[in-house]
Amino acid sequence: MRGKRLQETPAWLCLILRAVLTIGTVLAMTAAALYILRHWGLEAMLILFVTASGAFWGWAIRWLWRDGRITLSHILVIWMVWTGTILGGASYYLAYRGLNSDLETLSRYVMVEVVAGIGGYFIKSGIENVLKGKQNGGTTKEAANSLVDIIV
Repeated sequence: MRGKRLQETPAWLCLILRAVLTIGTVLAMTAAALYILRHWGLEAMLILFVTASGAFWGWAIRWLWRDGRITLSHILVIWMVWTGTILGGASYYLAYRGLNSDLETLSRYVMVEVVAGIGGYFIKSGIENVLKGKQNGGTTKEAANSLVDIIV
């Protein structure tokens, strides 16, 4: 019943409603960010960003996983991008605060977490593609060509 009513709504009304909701959301988020910056500072904004982005990615992953549109490999890539973004933001924050010793430690952690994670994922994908090529009756050369296609 609910879906039927939505289909009967004129397109121009849906467009106006979406525009109003988008503008209202942007204004509310801007006001909230300014309030948080004024009363709690940059640390609170960093915490809010980490929490909100984690909640968003958790919701998006769950939704896409239940629909069957992503695999475990997709989830790993999303996780690496999210952690890299958070760690990169934290390093900029530490540089802003002038905490160089903490920044150096974080830089090493980012190097290990992000670069090693991406390297491990690359190796895993390559092995899977080679094995999949052999299982499907293809030759090792065809599997290697598919691996080259992924790289390029």
